[in-house]
Amino acid sequence: QQKPPPVTVEKCHVALTVASWRIAASCRYSLAVINVFKTFASRVYDDTTRTWNFAVSDHAELVRQLQALGSLVTVDVIKPEVLKALREAEPPKNMDALRLEASVVLKTLPPEIDEALMPFQREGCIFALAHGGRALIGDEMGLGKTIQALAIATVYRAEWPLLIIAPSSLRLVWRSE
Repeated sequence: QQKPPPVTVEKCHVALTVASWRIAASCRYSLAVINVFKTFASRVYDDTTRTWNFAVSDHAELVRQLQALGSLVTVDVIKPEVLKALREAEPPKNMDALRLEASVVLKTLPPEIDEALMPFQREGCIFALAHGGRALIGDEMGLGKTIQALAIATVYRAEWPLLIIAPSSLRLVWRSE
């Protein structure tokens, strides 16, 4: 059998960045670099952005293998303190799991709040709860931002006191709701 011809290394610059709890790598096309990328089990290629990404734990080995290609391949590495922070931080849960968890929590609302929520408001509450209660409710006037905020605040009642900041003209609306 014939051996495949050796892969020649073209001049190439690989930029490593952080993207969604992973290491993203972008460079112009280089068969030698792509062959290195393909050796990692954690690799994922995004054909819309034309970037590869890898698990954070692969950073050191990825850099080592890319640098082993020689001086024609330059690599922008990620700073050690950024890598340390990524390793120590907890990656976010699967968003579908968070939404399911939030919809279950929402069922524990008092009946007067639960019954007052329209389907689109319930969806807004699920979104906010899936994001740890941190969301900006930007609905149009009159679509029920107050009841959504109250529903979300009720879920976090054990963590009260609660501070509500509203224009003076809305203080009576807040009190009545």
